[in-house]
Amino acid sequence: MSNDTPTKEASEVRNGISRPKSDTATGKVWEIADELSKQIEAPIGRKLLLDKAVEHGLNASTAATQYGRWRRFNGLVSSAT
Repeated sequence: MSNDTPTKEASEVRNGISRPKSDTATGKVWEIADELSKQIEAPIGRKLLLDKAVEHGLNASTAATQYGRWRRFNGLVSSAT
């Protein structure tokens, strides 16, 4: 019996966070963050990302959560608690 179930594509993991697939809402937030950061040559700020995500029809709460995950993935969080 053959297994025709597609295998899950391995996602990149950094700092304990897995990068979401680009064809998801969470992945789109990350793509926006990556693109805007590239344009300004610095990590994008939270407000600008949230504004752009909402312009693209994404949920603001999802964007806010994913912004924090994107920052942690990219090592942009302070070590102070």
